[in-house]
Amino acid sequence: MGLAGGVAFGVSPSAPVSPIVLVAVVVLNAVTFVLFGVDKRRARLGKRRIPERRLLGFAWASGFLGAWIGMSLFRHKTRKRSFQAWMVLVTALNLLWPIAIGWPVDLTGLVGGAG
Repeated sequence: MGLAGGVAFGVSPSAPVSPIVLVAVVVLNAVTFVLFGVDKRRARLGKRRIPERRLLGFAWASGFLGAWIGMSLFRHKTRKRSFQAWMVLVTALNLLWPIAIGWPVDLTGLVGGAG
């Protein structure tokens, strides 16, 4: 979904974001955060784990911020370089897809424009 990418780049007022979409993104981030905590707990207890694909899937569905916070707070998946590489890719795609589809974004604050 990548809504946070639009927010990070300053979505143009001509492209308002629905409150429903905002709520969905917040919920997805909360669920993703909780999943990282649950998976860490399961790992410590030697129980069945949440598949990495599922964790990455929630991150891809705009839950990447919750995933990064969960990784940091729970110290989970921080040593696994391949997972981190996937997270960087998922985050980059979430931040860049609005530009790719032509969503009006304001990059002036990021590229040294007048501010």
